[in-house]
Amino acid sequence: MDRLKIISCHWIQNEYAMVLSKKLGIPIIKDLEPQDKDIYIVLGAQYAAADLVGLQKNHKIGYIIFNSDDTLRDKYYLQLLKSNPVFDCNQKATDILKKQHGINVLSHYFYEFMKVEDAPKPIDIGMIGSQEPDLVEKLKTKYPDKIIKFVLTDDIANPQQLKETMSSFKTFVNVDQERFDTYMVHQAFSCGCRVVSHDQADSNTLKFYDDYMTTTNKLEDHDYDSEEEMKPYDELVKQLTHMMTGHNHMIISNIIKC
Repeated sequence: MDRLKIISCHWIQNEYAMVLSKKLGIPIIKDLEPQDKDIYIVLGAQYAAADLVGLQKNHKIGYIIFNSDDTLRDKYYLQLLKSNPVFDCNQKATDILKKQHGINVLSHYFYEFMKVEDAPKPIDIGMIGSQEPDLVEKLKTKYPDKIIKFVLTDDIANPQQLKETMSSFKTFVNVDQERFDTYMVHQAFSCGCRVVSHDQADSNTLKFYDDYMTTTNKLEDHDYDSEEEMKPYDELVKQLTHMMTGHNHMIISNIIKC
């Protein structure tokens, strides 16, 4: 593993980079100063795709791309995905990569974050997204006594602010209708939130998370007074670690040997 390093290309991946570094026992680097034969696990590669392509052209280095993008429109990013091993965290993106671009994902990874315990939770229902949904006003009308807050993604500037925002929610509602956002869902779990999400995911994903969260085809119809008992975040991490970590470690070791 001496040749292997982790690099995060965007602040949103920094916390996961720290967790992954500790779990795999490999260092995080802030500035990519490549040496021949180095291999980098790259998080958030879509944010620096052109630079990464250029570095790989000029140096004998390898990337393992941990994909976190399911729009897959940037030509440089697609070039990276086609020429390097790819891990994914979203079955929808995995299917798009295979069917539309002929890219095989080697394995899946999961987001693990540091737990926040005993944080005050003044917000009854919280949401984070790129555009405020109609759901906010609908829930304010339905639950006039609850404090309901929507936060724009662009108003969050760093990992600490994201953690503080998420930790203030009793219930986090995943309102990103384009995908089942495991990054935000797992952040919410790690911050002690109850999680409610739309059911726009494949059946296996929905079945897996059924013990940990509530999914529904109409978020406004969910009973936000419900206190149904769910399995804890620690149990989720334990289950996913058992399913993925050993397998992924083996694949990464084989990549390094090549």
